[in-house]
Amino acid sequence: MKKQMARIFSFLFFFFPAIFCGDMQCNPFLHEKNAPSLAVFFQKKRPSFSKSYLRSIEEVVLGDLSHFGPYSAEKISSLKCPLQKAQKLYDCVLDVRFEQEKLTVSVATNNQTGVQRFPSLFLRGRLAEDRVAIHKYLYQIGKKILAIDSIINARLLFTNRVRKNGNWIAEIWCSDYDGKNAKPLTKQASYATHPTFFPQENAFLFVSYAKGRPKIMKKSFDKPVIEEVISLRGSQSLPALSQDGSSLLFVSDAGGRPDLFFYSFKEGKPRQLFSYPKATQASSTFHPNNRRLAFVSDKEGAPSIYLLDIPAVKRFPTPTVSRITKKNRHNTAPSWSSDGKKLAYSAKTGKTWQIWIYDFLTGEERQLTFGDKNMENPKWAKDNIHIVCNSDTEESAEIYMINMYKKTIEQISSGVGCKKFPSLEPKKVTL
Repeated sequence: MKKQMARIFSFLFFFFPAIFCGDMQCNPFLHEKNAPSLAVFFQKKRPSFSKSYLRSIEEVVLGDLSHFGPYSAEKISSLKCPLQKAQKLYDCVLDVRFEQEKLTVSVATNNQTGVQRFPSLFLRGRLAEDRVAIHKYLYQIGKKILAIDSIINARLLFTNRVRKNGNWIAEIWCSDYDGKNAKPLTKQASYATHPTFFPQENAFLFVSYAKGRPKIMKKSFDKPVIEEVISLRGSQSLPALSQDGSSLLFVSDAGGRPDLFFYSFKEGKPRQLFSYPKATQASSTFHPNNRRLAFVSDKEGAPSIYLLDIPAVKRFPTPTVSRITKKNRHNTAPSWSSDGKKLAYSAKTGKTWQIWIYDFLTGEERQLTFGDKNMENPKWAKDNIHIVCNSDTEESAEIYMINMYKKTIEQISSGVGCKKFPSLEPKKVTL
């Protein structure tokens, strides 16, 4: 048993390294694109809340609007002209009014005539609740006015590791998209990693070490019951769900070494998808069409990322794979964008691990983050603009969010513990 556990942990550490370095640059990019402007004017008329509370609400509003796709939000101190005319100075203007318990938003854009006023949102005076309500309220406004399916109504899953009674334990946590309102979802007092949202259900998958070997578990957000997903000997880890939730990729040593497996929830039977003599297969990701995947293998020496088309037959032959990463010797944790055009991954870059992008239109690999900290485990958001990832040093690990359009990066997690393996709630897919 001890030898088996040692082999499992050595495999995981091989593909999820943690080289301890100094501080990372706060902004790893050189320049920021000119983002379309979104001006926000706040008015207060007999509000029922204190000035400090209203300032907190303003921060929530500005934070949400700053994550409206490519838009850059700016607070303006006054409207020097009527809202209808102010739209000529900015791409979009929002008049946000606090009146008693109500928050009311009026919007004018430079491609429409007139002003649209939205129904009021009633605030409760409890920041955690009002924060969630504002996320949902502004999400609908962005979708209707700017046709943006923003990330501000999405939840964020991650692992939080802490030391307890001299031992490391890790539980699955959930927060708002911006890292606020964080709370634990599991209480196994064991080790849990790699959470991922289950499409079409209010549930998620994760890897649990509660039984000794890593196993893939499923849990509802609303119920305490945790169930094992796959009945298979050996260990199962590194789960990756298709965007429609019909299929699952994972790694298992049921055949003797870590191989790539495919599982159809409809058929209910796991099948070995890819194996290679003396090689280890690792993290994978589905293409949005659910018929293609990218995965990590060290079949040619160092871990690289390969592409594979899923055979449309019940008995899988040995599939043909093609290698796409060639600039760096060590690559891991691929994540496919929801438009299928790009792949994010982590690669050993000098002395640290950094986030890289593979562009399928150009065939180019380019480095996205720079600095002295390891940056690992990237996951695309549903808008194809934001990517979440985590840093990793000897002292801490935190969640970061990258804006691909603005070329910025921000730390969104805080508090006690090492936060890793972030996953943003994906776009809902209609089956």
